Amino acid sequence: ESVALPNGSLELVLRTAGGQLTLELHDEWRDELVENPWLLLPGDTVHVIGHADAPRVRLHDRGPSPLLIAHPDVLLTGTAVASTLDCRRRSLINDQFGESGGSRPALLGNVVHEVMQLCLAAEDFSPKFIDLTAAEVMSRNRMQLWALGEQENLFTADLRDHFKNVSGWAQGNFEPCMPSRGGPRARRNGESWTVCKMNAAEQSVHSARFGVRGKVDASVLARCCTGDSGETIEPQIMTLELKSGRPHSEHLGQVAVYRLLLGDLYGERRVANGALLFYTKTGDYEFHEVDYRLLRGIVRNRNFLTGVMTRRQDQEDRASHRKHP
Repeated sequence: ESVALPNGSLELVLRTAGGQLTLELHDEWRDELVENPWLLLPGDTVHVIGHADAPRVRLHDRGPSPLLIAHPDVLLTGTAVASTLDCRRRSLINDQFGESGGSRPALLGNVVHEVMQLCLAAEDFSPKFIDLTAAEVMSRNRMQLWALGEQENLFTADLRDHFKNVSGWAQGNFEPCMPSRGGPRARRNGESWTVCKMNAAEQSVHSARFGVRGKVDASVLARCCTGDSGETIEPQIMTLELKSGRPHSEHLGQVAVYRLLLGDLYGERRVANGALLFYTKTGDYEFHEVDYRLLRGIVRNRNFLTGVMTRRQDQEDRASHRKHP
């Protein structure tokens, strides 16, 4: 049940296992439901994340606020949710029907990803090991390269440029391979981050709490050094996202989504409030803290997509019932 309040907010009354919970929606939380009232109908399931069991909760865009997760049983991929920063509807189409066929950049990215993940697992980024691993990975992808009509020598030359940056990253940022405490490291606001070890590669995570699923490039344990003193903070779990192309706003969306997934999997206290992004084409390596303004927007975009999917399924169910009463 929804009621417009005199202060301009929108009130939702939710039935819970312990009675009822009243949500007071402000700002874009309110605007979304006013413009698209079909997103939430009586009987729909929602999760309210981040409230302290109070009977009344306010959702707003000014500072920290709980999150409203609509239709949490619909698990969208992290990629689909993050890509809503570009276009909501296109991300839904791509999630349901897939992107267009393979491409050279996609294949190159897959090879670079797999080689770096194997090097992280072996804790070996020596030129010899990189070459051996690259040859093994290429042998599994050679037919796809031929299908794309690409010349292997040119493709391999491009790979070498990426692997040169991968090797340099390991010497300066991966503790098992660091010759000294010096190196480039990912810096932000006077902090630098090094990776202690990899926990898992291509880790599939499903969160029924947030209604999102995804595959993390590499879940790592990373250590932060603060200020000039070099004081270290207890290592924390985070995602190391490997990007073989150029920086894109979607990458920051992925940082926010994967932070939700890892926090739900490992527990909030063990997971850093951000993620590491390594661009193998340029060698850029950065720590990005989660921007909660962006996170709220992504959650609302996710709610919109799941609302579209749920209402579409409702229509199909009604049509099927009329056809087969």
